Amino acid sequence: MLPTETLSAFDVFLAQRGLRFEGVIIGGAALALLGVTTRQTRDCDVLDPLLPDAIVGASREFAREQRAAGLDLTDGWLNNGPRSLTDVLPSG
Repeated sequence: MLPTETLSAFDVFLAQRGLRFEGVIIGGAALALLGVTTRQTRDCDVLDPLLPDAIVGASREFAREQRAAGLDLTDGWLNNGPRSLTDVLPSG
């Protein structure tokens, strides 16, 4: 599944549970969302904000459902892996 499809499906998944999340995405998923590339990526790197526990739990539940449907999505597909970059990027 392409990042745009995954994030759209996750958005619906969150809405069905009364959850909402907005964040700054970087890396391959961001490039796909901008239409710069159409390649698949294995995760979605959230630079900011720190993922709330409810969103982390929902992302893992979503991943389990996707795997049950035959898609390859790991539990950690949505992550704050690049969060340390906030220490070296210019403010704002």
